[in-house]
Amino acid sequence: MDANLHLPHSIFLIGPSGVGKTNLATETSEMLPGLRVINVDEEVRIQDPSLMSGRDWEAFWNVASARMVYQENQLNEFEFQLFDVGAGCLQSKSSLEFFRCRNTVLIYDSPKNTFNKVNSRPESAWINKTLEQHIQTEFSDERKKIYKACRKCIDVGKCTKKEAADMLLQIIQELKS
Repeated sequence: MDANLHLPHSIFLIGPSGVGKTNLATETSEMLPGLRVINVDEEVRIQDPSLMSGRDWEAFWNVASARMVYQENQLNEFEFQLFDVGAGCLQSKSSLEFFRCRNTVLIYDSPKNTFNKVNSRPESAWINKTLEQHIQTEFSDERKKIYKACRKCIDVGKCTKKEAADMLLQIIQELKS
């Protein structure tokens, strides 16, 4: 195992806004009792609600990465956890190195499907924005570098929610053994 790889009992779900990371984490936790799911955006919101405005991504990242490291260090050897990583964490240039040395799973769908999903949420920041704007942010060259660094990928556009959860469970089982 890579000496720089952090705790094998943590998996970081990464992907564009609206792709379904939270739904997948919830579905998987229902199938695997005892699985801890940590919503990184919620961790940031608790620490400093003002950072949720998206005006200072580096400050957001500093709090998010500190909270993720803190949560990683709270695990015992028998526990397992999923980090539901909000797309805001991917706005920082520092995030690539952080995620590169962790168990990351890209949750993927096509830009059009992702845009349609995120636009169906009434509270979405993407309402009144275009597909092109969504692609420029969520599928930018910087984001693609992070997506490419992920160790595994689940394309939720090519499977059911249950099949995606089964794939994630399989990844968890591989890490446990």
